[in-house]
Amino acid sequence: MTEGPKFNSPEEEIAYLEQRILDRKTELAERGGHEIVKEVIKQHTSEEMEELEKMPGEALESAVVHGTQISTEEQIAPYVELALREGPIAAVRAVRKIHNPHMVDELHDALAGRLLERLREQGHID
Repeated sequence: MTEGPKFNSPEEEIAYLEQRILDRKTELAERGGHEIVKEVIKQHTSEEMEELEKMPGEALESAVVHGTQISTEEQIAPYVELALREGPIAAVRAVRKIHNPHMVDELHDALAGRLLERLREQGHID
């Protein structure tokens, strides 16, 4: 596995991702923003994903908390906040601990939405 760039702060890591997204601005217009942003995030966190895929087939953590079903959005929200506070790689590492690849994919989706929204607010993309 190759080591990716090192970051001094979560802001630096997010700025790096934003630049990688903007580097693909033409593709954003042609293919749709969400998918491109999600691809960039997946590429950025690919080492963490490789480690997740190597894990033995342990039982996945239940989505039931204290006897009540909680939505995927509610489950993923703390990891999105962690990504914004400590960086996307830190969030993927944390979500890996629940041994649920679906949740990692949901995290990628949520982060893609947040980054796309942020780039639109900053006027970088339409």
